[in-house]
Formats: sequence, structure tokens, C-alpha cells
Amino acid sequence: MKAEFVRYIVSGVVNTCVGFLVFVLLVYAFGFNLYASNAIGYGVALTCAFLLNRFFVFEGAQITSGAISRFLISFAAAFVINQAVLTGLSAGLSLSPVLSQIGAMTVYTGTFYLANKYLVFRVRVSRGDF
Repeated sequence: MKAEFVRYIVSGVVNTCVGFLVFVLLVYAFGFNLYASNAIGYGVALTCAFLLNRFFVFEGAQITSGAISRFLISFAAAFVINQAVLTGLSAGLSLSPVLSQIGAMTVYTGTFYLANKYLVFRVRVSRGDF
């Protein structure tokens, strides 16, 4: 379990860097809206997240239509929570977009890990069954 969580954090760093880079570029280089930039950043990182979770974090997890559906539902739920935290920190506490997004990403990461571990990638197969 410890190794799995460490792998999740490593893959999360990769996903976070991808999504955050897109977010920052869209907000600061292209003047996009804060929320649209956030949505696009997470959208870009979504496929990367699924593949890293499947092959690196939860090794041996079976890819089924149910797993894909659960992943997308879990992502949507974590993303809604992320948007609520982003709004609370940005509009409610008047933090900068970057600080607001860092706080929102932290909550998103914990939520999405638990959903992936207990809902999405809970079905494992042996290495020979790929």
C-alpha cells in the first residue's frame, strides 16, 4: 500500500505538472478565463492520469467499461469539488489564481486517489492475464 501511494503521488506530480502548465499558460499567456483554463488543464491531463493509474499506480488493474465509467464519474466528482474549492479560495478569500489552484488541486488529489483506489481500479488481474 505504501508503494502504491508513492506511485500515485509520482503520477500525480506528472499529471499536476501537465494540467498546471496548461492552466498557467492559458491564464497568463492567453488571457483565458480562470475556470475555463482550469477545466482545459484537467481535461488535458485526464488521459495521462488514467494510463498512469492503470499501468503504474494500480498495477494489474483490469480495464473494463465499468472501470472507465467509474474513472470518469470519479474524475467529475473530484473536479466539481476542485471547482468549489477554487471558487472559495479565489472569490471567497481573494487569493491569487495560482494559490487558489494549488489549494484546489490538493483537495482534488486526495479525493481522486480514494475514488481510484476503492472504486475504479479495485479489480486486479495477474500479470499473465494482460
